Amino acid sequence: MKVKPFPEKFDYWGKLVHGRYAGWTHLEYEGCSDPELVNRIWSLSDVVSFESRQGHAETGWLASICFRYGRPIFCTRWECPDEGEIEETLERFSISHVFWYSAKPLNGNSVSSFRFRPVVTEQVTDE
Repeated sequence: MKVKPFPEKFDYWGKLVHGRYAGWTHLEYEGCSDPELVNRIWSLSDVVSFESRQGHAETGWLASICFRYGRPIFCTRWECPDEGEIEETLERFSISHVFWYSAKPLNGNSVSSFRFRPVVTEQVTDE
């Protein structure tokens, strides 16, 4: 499974909508897999895992969908195609609490700043 490449200037953050299958329309599946099968496997699993050889926008899109399941997320093989997108991808991984394994050695500075960040939801009070 992978994310269909986004067109140039695609507002991927603005287009990612929450819902049962919202966002799944940008995914491609190999073999006999489809959204229902992936959803069923992830729903029944104790963890959610994926691998990615895509840029930060597509990898972040997939991580965001995985995050909705409320289970530990593992990127079992991550191979960033563009060195310039490593920091942005790690930023998304930190926000989505993704455990990851890099297929290639990374710059120590990129890795040293990685940490999980708490998910904070703004609280609105009626005053």
